[in-house]
Amino acid sequence: MSLNRQTLSAPSVGGGGSTGPYVTIYDNASVTPQAALWTIVDGRVTQVGLDVRATTGTTSITTGQGVTFDGDFDLSPIGATLATFSSTNCTYGDFVPGTLANLSSLYFESCTFTTFNISGIQNQCGLSLVGCTIPSLTLTPAAIYNVVIQFGTYGDFVFTGCTDLNSITITSDVPPTFSTLTCGDVTINGSTTLTSLTIGGRQGFYGDVAVTNCTALTSVLFDSGSTYPDVPDFDSLNFPGCTSLSSIATSSGELKTPSLNITGCSALATISLPSDTLVTVTVSTLPSATTVGLQGCALNVASVNAILVALDSNGLSNGEVYLDLGTSAAPTGAGIIAKNNLIAKGWTVATN
Repeated sequence: MSLNRQTLSAPSVGGGGSTGPYVTIYDNASVTPQAALWTIVDGRVTQVGLDVRATTGTTSITTGQGVTFDGDFDLSPIGATLATFSSTNCTYGDFVPGTLANLSSLYFESCTFTTFNISGIQNQCGLSLVGCTIPSLTLTPAAIYNVVIQFGTYGDFVFTGCTDLNSITITSDVPPTFSTLTCGDVTINGSTTLTSLTIGGRQGFYGDVAVTNCTALTSVLFDSGSTYPDVPDFDSLNFPGCTSLSSIATSSGELKTPSLNITGCSALATISLPSDTLVTVTVSTLPSATTVGLQGCALNVASVNAILVALDSNGLSNGEVYLDLGTSAAPTGAGIIAKNNLIAKGWTVATN
């Protein structure tokens, strides 16, 4: 094993003035499952192995930088007490820490994994991934509370059965260390606790975003950040059955997606998604909508008509709907009738 080793005096414990045992820090080490990494817990040296030799009673782990952990990573022996885990610039094989009953914070920066499975988390836990590479990620049914992802390369994200999930923020616009985020499908199904979802990044490329039947979700924001004007690309955006969703919008810039599904979003009051690629909007009713901004789109005639009819049917007055600019179709038939009805009820209506 090739490594550089430094030996430091640990800080005193309890303010008694004396120093604790020496601390050994490994940099750029290649560690086998039989070897150990070193961490400092409450001013003491704690040796934590990569298998059943892990020390019981450990509450905090911070790995050294540039460490390669060959093989599986198992924290089961300290799963009852471990509260925080932090790792930077490390390489893992299969990260499967096992059952973690007390973990509240999990942070990885510039780390690479073969697979990532934290389904054993049982405590409400925050997960941060910054610039990581994870081909395969499993969260189901971990007790994840909030998720923050900042740039990196990821496979498909599946948040199913995560009953404690409250917020998800995915963004790659983090100058000056900006990197392209390439993400597969994002699936969030049946959460009764998720209240907000933010997805952003100027050069982010996503697959299908399917957020279905998340009945506590109130806000979806596509965030380009403060530096760049465009939000990322999506194969499709789907929010059916999100009955509390009141707002879906971009912070600035144009959305890039060909389709949007908002069926069953009965609380949706505001839609603000300018896009030059949006062709199809699938909608049933919009009983709460008073502001619809779909300017600069390429909406087909069926979508234009369906939006106008849904707004007319909600019976509300003095709203505004913008379906103009871009190459969106002009309304026909029932769409024209709905447009005229809306204008008579005090709506501002703009169509091509």
